Amino acid sequence: MKKLIAKRPVLYLGRMYDKGDTLPANDQKMVTAWLNAKSAAWDGQEAQESRQEAQESAKQADGSQDSRERGTGGPGKRPGSGNGGGPPGP
Repeated sequence: MKKLIAKRPVLYLGRMYDKGDTLPANDQKMVTAWLNAKSAAWDGQEAQESRQEAQESAKQADGSQDSRERGTGGPGKRPGSGNGGGPPGP
């Protein structure tokens, strides 16, 4: 059976996991974050398959964040366009 092993100390839900401890793998968002940060690695026969799944999940998550980071708030919402509530221009 595969296990998610901490590669460095990890604090999660009020518990400190030391290097080499088995991390809980029931929260896919956290598993993806730990794998991307190289804070954890899969151990076991299915390690390669799990890494690929995590990478695919990360790509999907990155795609959804991109649209929010680009400021697609609609017309007149461009950063620096004077609509931010700051003092009026000259």
